[in-house]
Amino acid sequence: MQRIVPNILWASFLAAIAAEGCFFAWFDPDEVLNLTTQRDRLAAYTLGFFFLWLFCAISGGLAFMLNLPGRRDSLARPESTER
Repeated sequence: MQRIVPNILWASFLAAIAAEGCFFAWFDPDEVLNLTTQRDRLAAYTLGFFFLWLFCAISGGLAFMLNLPGRRDSLARPESTER
């Protein structure tokens, strides 16, 4: 379990980089939010990146939890009561 969390965070970090590049290539925070200074624009990029990183980390964590061994068999084949 100690190696799983850093792996999820690293993969979600890389996914957030790609997602931020795509998202901000189409949407300029200056036009969407009517920002006044360059500092506000940088803050919008930073907050957007951390939001995307959090979203990707939650998605990766949920995907890991859904693929834990032992749970799949009990969900796929309920025990039969006939004998």
